[in-house]
Amino acid sequence: MSQPQVLIVGSGPAGLLFALSLLRNGIPVRIIEKDPQHHNGERGSGVMPRTLEIEHFFGFDNEVINAGRLPATLHFFDNENPYHEIRSEKMIQDVESTPAYPITIPVALGQYKHQAIMRAHIEKLGGSVELGSTLVGFAQDEDGVIAEMVKTINGEELKEISKFKYLVGADGGHSIVRKTMGVDFVGNTDKDMKIFIVDAEVEGLGEVDRSDVSFFGKAGSPSAALRGTGDANNYQIMFVNPVQELLQNESFESIQSELTRLTGRSELVLKTVRWKGPWRPNLRIAAHFKSGNVFLMGDAAHTHSPTGGQGLNSSVQDAFNLGWKIALVLKGLSPPSLLDTYEIERIPVISEMLQITTDLFKKTFYGLSTGKVLTNDQSPETRSAFFRDRKLFQLEVNYRWSPIVIDERFCEGEESKYGAYGAEGHDLRAGDRAPDAPGLTQLFAKGEHSSVSRFFDLFRPSLHTALVFCPDSLTDDIVPLLEPLHQVGDKVFQIAAVLPKKANMTKPSVDFLNFVFHDTDGHAFTGYGLNGVEGPMIVIVRPDVYFSFFILSLSSPRDSISIVRIIMPKTGRGYIPIADHALIGNLRTAALVSTDGSIESYCVPNFDSPSIFARILDKDKGGHFSITPTIPFTTKQAYMPSSNVLQTKFLSEQGTVTVTDFLPRQSDPEARKSLLFWLIRRIEVVRGKIPIRMECCPAFNYAHSKHETTITDDNSIPDIMSPNSPPASPRDNFDPEITGATRQQKALFESDDLDLDLRYVVEGASDDDVRAPKVDMKLLDLAEKGHLGFGVYADMNLVEGQKVTFVLRTPPKQPPPLSSIPTKAQAKQLGVPINNLIRGASKLRSQDDPLLTADLLQFLLKDTNKYWHEWISKSTYSGSWKEAVHRSALALKLLIFEPTGAIVASPTFSLPEHIGGTRNWDYRFTWIRDSSFTLYALIRLGFTNEASAFMDFIFKRLRGRNADGSLQIMYTIHGGKELEEVELTHLDGHKGSKPVRIGNGAADHIQLDIYGELMDCIYLGQKYGKPLSYDTWISVRELVEYVIAHRKDKDLSIWEVRNHMRHFTYTKIMMWVAIDRGIRLADKRSLPCPRRIEWLLARDELYEEIMQRAWDAKRGYFAQSYIDEEGNEESTLDSAVLIMPLVFFCAASEDRFLSTLRQVLKTPERGGLTANNLVYRYDVTKSDDGVGGEEGTFCLCTLWCVEALTRAGQYDKSMLSRAVTMFEDFLQYTNHVGLCTEEISAAGEGLGNAVQGFTHVTLISAAYNLSRTLATGSTSGGI
Repeated sequence: MSQPQVLIVGSGPAGLLFALSLLRNGIPVRIIEKDPQHHNGERGSGVMPRTLEIEHFFGFDNEVINAGRLPATLHFFDNENPYHEIRSEKMIQDVESTPAYPITIPVALGQYKHQAIMRAHIEKLGGSVELGSTLVGFAQDEDGVIAEMVKTINGEELKEISKFKYLVGADGGHSIVRKTMGVDFVGNTDKDMKIFIVDAEVEGLGEVDRSDVSFFGKAGSPSAALRGTGDANNYQIMFVNPVQELLQNESFESIQSELTRLTGRSELVLKTVRWKGPWRPNLRIAAHFKSGNVFLMGDAAHTHSPTGGQGLNSSVQDAFNLGWKIALVLKGLSPPSLLDTYEIERIPVISEMLQITTDLFKKTFYGLSTGKVLTNDQSPETRSAFFRDRKLFQLEVNYRWSPIVIDERFCEGEESKYGAYGAEGHDLRAGDRAPDAPGLTQLFAKGEHSSVSRFFDLFRPSLHTALVFCPDSLTDDIVPLLEPLHQVGDKVFQIAAVLPKKANMTKPSVDFLNFVFHDTDGHAFTGYGLNGVEGPMIVIVRPDVYFSFFILSLSSPRDSISIVRIIMPKTGRGYIPIADHALIGNLRTAALVSTDGSIESYCVPNFDSPSIFARILDKDKGGHFSITPTIPFTTKQAYMPSSNVLQTKFLSEQGTVTVTDFLPRQSDPEARKSLLFWLIRRIEVVRGKIPIRMECCPAFNYAHSKHETTITDDNSIPDIMSPNSPPASPRDNFDPEITGATRQQKALFESDDLDLDLRYVVEGASDDDVRAPKVDMKLLDLAEKGHLGFGVYADMNLVEGQKVTFVLRTPPKQPPPLSSIPTKAQAKQLGVPINNLIRGASKLRSQDDPLLTADLLQFLLKDTNKYWHEWISKSTYSGSWKEAVHRSALALKLLIFEPTGAIVASPTFSLPEHIGGTRNWDYRFTWIRDSSFTLYALIRLGFTNEASAFMDFIFKRLRGRNADGSLQIMYTIHGGKELEEVELTHLDGHKGSKPVRIGNGAADHIQLDIYGELMDCIYLGQKYGKPLSYDTWISVRELVEYVIAHRKDKDLSIWEVRNHMRHFTYTKIMMWVAIDRGIRLADKRSLPCPRRIEWLLARDELYEEIMQRAWDAKRGYFAQSYIDEEGNEESTLDSAVLIMPLVFFCAASEDRFLSTLRQVLKTPERGGLTANNLVYRYDVTKSDDGVGGEEGTFCLCTLWCVEALTRAGQYDKSMLSRAVTMFEDFLQYTNHVGLCTEEISAAGEGLGNAVQGFTHVTLISAAYNLSRTLATGSTSGGI
């Protein structure tokens, strides 16, 4: 067998069925299982009719049925007399089989037996399960997945790194695949219900059938159930809320003791235990089942209650759904977009399944409303909690909403009144299960086929089956109608014609008809609802035996596009990963540019203005400005040297094109010209010929506001081309394919609050006789995606030497004077060159509306590059990481709002800290907390002007304190205090991560740590800048007094928790810093300090308090909050305490700090916070922060850890070495242009708002101090 292309992690039912599906398609697979031997426990034993149908298609349903047992009867024994059976009841609804539903009786079969049958069939196809092989990590690239595995042989671990096209996680509820993907596992765990399960041999229960279930217990008390496995004296025992001793030691003796206690039968003797373990109801679903080339299925994707028997069966359906799709893609018969339909189809089904099983769980274990455990004295009403009806057979599960199902009898998108689990007797539609139809008579079969007499023997898990129902007869007239299927090919389709019993047949003259049947018993036409159809009808059944296509009539040939959609879904561009973006800006606002040439985030005119492009938060209606080749390409993106001008290069066999993006800046500060608030995008073909598509589709006011779009003449460009053309308006018989002017144009976008226009300049290459290209802008209607106004597009075929530059701006309110618009005729009449006339006319126009010419655009590009070159050349850093430090400095500069000196935390909003999670915040504000770190970074690099401007902004906030003397934790870039948090429910969120938030509700949080950062900022500012004025000192003194007065208070601290306040250790450290820096300021500047003694006492008292109350001597670390707080039974490790030596609270050689540092450096599995040399803030599962969801590692914390190691490395060289390694590793997680996000997932994906200022600030600080220590043996030495 050839090299496996798919790695399957886990050998449960999902992994094994998925492997079978691929092997039947001729796709080699590799299956790894971490356990050293196959599991021998019962686990999930219910096998539903739909699963048996699926196993019929793979040829082993009879083996499962013969090995299994019929559904159990439940026997309830009396409370007082445990030998007296008070009643029994059947568990499963009796359903008679029909020709369409041949299997209607579930069977029970221990999962270990079930899996053994599956493995035997895998081995027949050349596959096997590798036991003792563990996946330890993986990473994705453009070509697939690189997996790191460890195999244990004779106690020795052998490491292996291999590459696969796809990786599938079927590794259970604690899935390493899901955790590495960084996918949120949404739901809850029932912590009140404690269940202990045992697979055992028990003697003494002779009066009950070996397949039935016996219940013992008292109402509202612990209970026990013994379920027979079909083998003599073998049972699965479920103890509900047993004694604590059993849960703690799980010993043979405690199991026997609890069995006797709860059943009241001393003769029940435990002989052997095959398997045992606790179980808690964990009701969860992964936010996504797919990320790139990695998939989740089974318990790795969803965990649930066993009530209802849906777990194993849903896992099998996951596998069957994905198997045929991956096979088609790997065979090159379908694009990768087909794989997106896996989660589109399965997530709604699993969501409904979770609701069903959760309701059953609550009824079964808690009762309808009493909250008590159900036992043997149930009323008739509660008795039904154990009843399982036909809906759980999964025979009505459907995918009617899928993009790859088409039913011409209904309008596309028409809602069905049934959900994903359907209902008995519903109308048959595309997306439903295909019924069986026995009683067929085979009239013709192509090739060597055994006789087929029913649809279920015709369907193949490796092929689509096209059923052509012909109500009269089969003649060659039908052949042209089947041509679209033939075009797709026999590797995808088998085609069968179905005729009524008495219909005539002429042997077909084509070779792509595989079967012809007489519907002898009439079940095919009846079961498919086609009795009485007047003309031929085609029904396509997918490999997983669901309808994908219903065509009402084939009275005329069909376009093959509709049929091809079943394997080539109509999908648009998805989300580009957060890290696959670069940033451009002008010190007023900034834009994210994706690697495929799309402006994904852009707020106009300022950082905190509403967005006009927010595709990164809603791929359909967020708004975008894209310039992309229309042919396959690879892409490279980089900044121009020492600049924030960005170039994206698209390369293909046909040619190469470069897109240069920038927002202009002036290099000469004395020029006194108006800053042009333009977004400039320059396209230049440097080799060959490239077809390019430009789309500009703004979505004003966060995609909330409507706008009007008009394509009209451009009055800002010299008219040296042709006469004006009439405007094109969407109100004038709009046709998106033909509307648009053909001469020099601009697009005008008008909304209630903001107008934009899009202009362009074209250039040729006169030296090579290359003419300027033609640009024909047309209106683009994206209303079906949710856009509230037209966009524009232009398709261009550009050749080497041609350039097109697009300019997006806010147009001037007043039109330019007519005399400022030069024409060819004017130049001829005056007898002057047109270029001279243009220069003269430009002087008549306002500075913010110059004539748009190629010369002007070239000057702006050159001048903007010059501005950035000159700015970064002022840096004084000369250490080992100059490139990374300078890129961070350039990124930090982009976050400055020049009019006020404020620095935004990030220019983006609501990008998720965890894909699918809820931790999505607006960072377009200035945090007081960031102040000292930002100032330190700027000062260390020599950027004193920016540091001074930022200090001025901070001092103004200091003078405008609240009435009680406090400060807000953050302010707008204009210094405002109103930051109302609003959820934009109409936006999808990045990769579905909701909610999307603007504003920030944490603005008025009580976060007392900010005073330490602020005082440190003030101290640094006066140390390296001008001394404080007396008035400012008075404000500073009042600030210190405020801190002293509130040093005993609780707060929400640095991580801005959203539930209850605590005595956070980080806050107490920073309050110590605030008092300490106040004392130092007074001493160093000889400033009056009437209460100096009180300040000293408060500082020292706070130090002692931290050392006593934050130190967890048992665990050996400084805890997240004081360990003696009420209700704080178990302390939490928090990497924020790594700040201690960085702010000189204690030396890095302090024993307690070193112990804390070593604990942080441990992996999460060992109680630490470090994974892959990246550091988490804290364990979100142990520290309730009121937000919920998961998150990635925090870049800030990783870099603080680097600095802590650096300072400790002055005394321990091994720690200095670890600091270098950790820093170098971190730099690998910066993106392709050296920018940082806020967090990094376990799979290495950048998360959170980008670009993250605090991350770049701490990167600069870490690099500076690490370079200094490596060179001199010490950091800065003191404060």
